[in-house]
Amino acid sequence: MSIEEAWKTLTGGKAARTSVEGKEGNATSLNWIIVRADTKQMELLETGTGGLEDMKAKFDATMIQIAAIRVTGVDERSNVISRRPKFVVVVYVGNKVSAIRKNAILQHKAQMDRLFNGAACTMQFSDCDAPPAELTHKSIAKTLLAAGGAHKPVFYEFNPNGEENIKIADLYDSK
Repeated sequence: MSIEEAWKTLTGGKAARTSVEGKEGNATSLNWIIVRADTKQMELLETGTGGLEDMKAKFDATMIQIAAIRVTGVDERSNVISRRPKFVVVVYVGNKVSAIRKNAILQHKAQMDRLFNGAACTMQFSDCDAPPAELTHKSIAKTLLAAGGAHKPVFYEFNPNGEENIKIADLYDSK
């Protein structure tokens, strides 16, 4: 599978899709992809269905990796449940990547922007262990809220099975 095919599968072919409960807009269970970017050509390393924790386990401190994860904003109002997928790109430069290889990410910037068109936001982590300690459900949710509009969901869902959810109210209660 190519990076383009993986992104298309992840996004359902469209980076902005809304569904109402019972009319799912994106039926794929794939919810993250990881690309290696410290070589001449970017290459797809892995794809997965297990949510953020599953994705984080695949980070390698010896590589530059670009990951993308689908996070679904769920809004429950009266008798309607709205689901809005958001796509977050994570750029990770491991702490064991040589100074010369770190420049590879700059070489891939234009390609990265083209490939991950439609992402809601990008998070960057450099010179840290794998996985980055700062990459959490809360940090992603806060970044999505900062990048989003006035209408906020009730919670964000990080796993298609609903096992990794974070309520928006919990973000405001904690610092």
